[in-house]
Amino acid sequence: MLGYIPRIFAAIVIICLAALFANFLAAIIRGATGNETLAKVGKYAILVYAAFAALTQLGIAVQLAAGLDGGGEAAA
Repeated sequence: MLGYIPRIFAAIVIICLAALFANFLAAIIRGATGNETLAKVGKYAILVYAAFAALTQLGIAVQLAAGLDGGGEAAA
């Protein structure tokens, strides 16, 4: 159980940094395009990807998150 604590800490760091980056990117998109919808799409795309990265770090949903790397392994 004690060996799992660094994974929890890493998952929390992933989510926090992703939230900061998502807000930063949303502000850049909003300023560059003036489009609030596009800024929200970018923000939530980063947050969803970070959630899957945090779940993978915790060892949860590893197979589900493995398909997000853009590879075409499952296309066969």
